Amino acid sequence: MRKSDVEQLLQEGLITNLQHDIIIHRHRLDRESNRLLVILGILGAILFVSGAVLLVAANWDSVPKAPKIGGGILLMLAAHLVGWRLGRGGDHPAISTTFHLVGAGLFLANIALVGQIYHLGSRAPDAVLLWLVGIASLPWILRSRALHILTLATFGVWLGLELAHEDGLLRFGGGARMCSFYLLLGVAFVGLGGWLRRGPFGEFAGATEKFGLIGIHHATLPLMIGPFYGQSTVTHGAWILSAAVSALALGLAGTALARNVDGLPARWRWAWFWTLVVVVAVGWTGLLAGSDSPAFQQRGSVGPHWLVIPVLFGVSLVQIQVGLQRASVFHVNLAIVAIAVQILVAYLQLFGSMADTGMIFVSTGLLLILLGWYLERQRRSLVRNMRSAA
Repeated sequence: MRKSDVEQLLQEGLITNLQHDIIIHRHRLDRESNRLLVILGILGAILFVSGAVLLVAANWDSVPKAPKIGGGILLMLAAHLVGWRLGRGGDHPAISTTFHLVGAGLFLANIALVGQIYHLGSRAPDAVLLWLVGIASLPWILRSRALHILTLATFGVWLGLELAHEDGLLRFGGGARMCSFYLLLGVAFVGLGGWLRRGPFGEFAGATEKFGLIGIHHATLPLMIGPFYGQSTVTHGAWILSAAVSALALGLAGTALARNVDGLPARWRWAWFWTLVVVVAVGWTGLLAGSDSPAFQQRGSVGPHWLVIPVLFGVSLVQIQVGLQRASVFHVNLAIVAIAVQILVAYLQLFGSMADTGMIFVSTGLLLILLGWYLERQRRSLVRNMRSAA
């Protein structure tokens, strides 16, 4: 929702002046944002932190321990202080966010600095976890969407390092299983975004849901490639974590859709919920396909990826319809890109195999025929309702 949309509703007499002010204040739409400035600020923050680390590394031997640590801490506190002062009046939200991002990056640099000086353990997941704990509260205190996305990304990086580490309690071996777990995590982020939409931190809802959708479509790409599947070692903790994330994801999504946070019609709320259930099932397909279970053993060139591709194609089509119902350009564009990738990946794997080509053509053709029939019925129903209203 943009400020101009609320202004248009006020001009058309659909809301009162009081409702207009409440919506603007609750969703913080009075803060004008410059996307170019935000992007440049984020890039500047990354370059600044990288430059500071390189300067310290270039003069490592000549700088005593105390100035190294003290200088890093002072720079971090100074960045957050400047960001806080600029953000007090609400006139410079993008620049304020940039300084807070610099402070968050310097915190990670300080962790690495202390570990290097005192020769602490070099276990990467622990360092990232410490960074995550240090910045986790900043988005909620500063109400910063950029820091919120940084926290979600850091959480994903820490989980990935922990799941891939050899001595980790949550060890996930194999690429397909790792991507499958991230697929489940993406559904959880989508559900979290819907759950946040009517809460006190509603401005985080859209960013969280978009982050989750990007994660879902990114994680499904390897699952559409046959050779990517394989056997690997998985700890009991990893299976328990996958089950917990699946339950959390569907619980958050179901709660959000039950509250009707997006104003979707009932049939599309149910359609979107069951679509997320299917996405979770795809994730578990990837988790189980690398095991010794006979149900998922590949025979020749036929494997679980040929089941995943048409299912994901249907998921993308439903996402397009949900995006149209919500007037969300992001949902529609992301799903269209996903469909293009799915078709490209499918055809690249069909070269030299007439049987596989026929199978994918038949399944995709039937899906399109059924979907076209259903959408035509919905279109006729919508036209009749519009004529009756007129």
